[in-house]
Amino acid sequence: MVLKNVITLQPWQANDFKTYQQLLADESLAHGLGVLSGNLKHHFTNECQQVAFNQIKLNQTCVGTLTVYQIDEQTLDLAYGLIQPYQHQGIMGQALTQQLEQLPHGKIVQAEILVENHASQALVEKLNFKQVTVMKNFLNQQIAIYQKKI
Repeated sequence: MVLKNVITLQPWQANDFKTYQQLLADESLAHGLGVLSGNLKHHFTNECQQVAFNQIKLNQTCVGTLTVYQIDEQTLDLAYGLIQPYQHQGIMGQALTQQLEQLPHGKIVQAEILVENHASQALVEKLNFKQVTVMKNFLNQQIAIYQKKI
């Protein structure tokens, strides 16, 4: 009998902070999300108030995080990441597909991706996002902005 990997999204709850803290101990994940370690508790509390703030679970084990922010009335912004051992396995593609299916239609969804993160750029392109610009973010990181109308 072959067991199938099951990818699920589960909302983060206030009592999940320790799990979030352990997840963000992965420096590449924290860097990609633009999360500074000194304000992690405040960041977590703020994320809990967003449109969606989900754990990405693989067979009930938290391996990543996915947040949806409301930018304006028509625009939503995605922020997502996986810890290193689970990258490049198709997990994020499944998680993003699930999240996009749950969002209201008629919105523009965007993703801000570090320019050096070619795998993430390829992923959103596979999901029919189009690059609209390249710019520096508030942390002075060079990012590519991708958008898709859902």
